Amino acid sequence: MDQIAGRDMDKTEVGRQLSLWRKRRGMTLQEVADGAGYSKTYIWKLEDGQVNSLDALIKICEALDVPVSEIIKAAEEYTDHTEHGD
Repeated sequence: MDQIAGRDMDKTEVGRQLSLWRKRRGMTLQEVADGAGYSKTYIWKLEDGQVNSLDALIKICEALDVPVSEIIKAAEEYTDHTEHGD
């Protein structure tokens, strides 16, 4: 479990949420990378849960036009759900 925005949550789930929102927006990895100012490979690593960066999370959420709170909330809900075996 990692600390993201001062909260315990699975960084893989944060990445999964970013990927879901990117796909909902119909955006490619490259489009998000261009909008956030990162490489396509870095965005992929974030989505894959290999990287944990609040700064990157904020910039990607801006590129996706989704509040950071939406990603954090969904990741927390998933983490809480899996921890409690619901």
